[in-house]
Amino acid sequence: MESLKKCIIENNNWWNGFISTFLQASSKLFSKPYTVENINKIVKHTLQSKTATFPVNVLLTPSNIQIKGGFFIVHWDYTCKPLVIDIPDLEDISHPAYQIIDEVEELDVDDVPMDKNTTEETLELENSAMLYDKQKVKEAQLKAKLAMYKAQHQLERFYEKYGTDVTDSESESETD
Repeated sequence: MESLKKCIIENNNWWNGFISTFLQASSKLFSKPYTVENINKIVKHTLQSKTATFPVNVLLTPSNIQIKGGFFIVHWDYTCKPLVIDIPDLEDISHPAYQIIDEVEELDVDDVPMDKNTTEETLELENSAMLYDKQKVKEAQLKAKLAMYKAQHQLERFYEKYGTDVTDSESESETD
């Protein structure tokens, strides 16, 4: 329930827009005109608690509005969708024929030099270009690493199937 209240406070513009739209659509049903401020003073929220395993994405939906006993009660429903990370299965890379390349490094923002003489705007532009270029280099290194894994896997399959190294079979075909 505290998370719902926090979410409404953080999205106050949306909430006030929702109440405003509700008041416009149902104004003919009220005996006097109400404002968003009037409703915010008497609003209550209900949320049926459900147990969910974390981490999840939660979709909150106002499902029912009741005006009862001087309160504006909003009943909320929510849907939980598990947050999953999909990592594709790679072939067994624990085989000794595979070599692991450890040249790829993560960028630590604290390692970016800060020159006190530059303005923040200049610093952001220079660093963003540099960070973009570094990201491209990291991406290329990761692609090279993946290509190396694939090549080593194909080489191992070839060796298991034909019992000879690729370079041996190339030299045999050249001598023919």
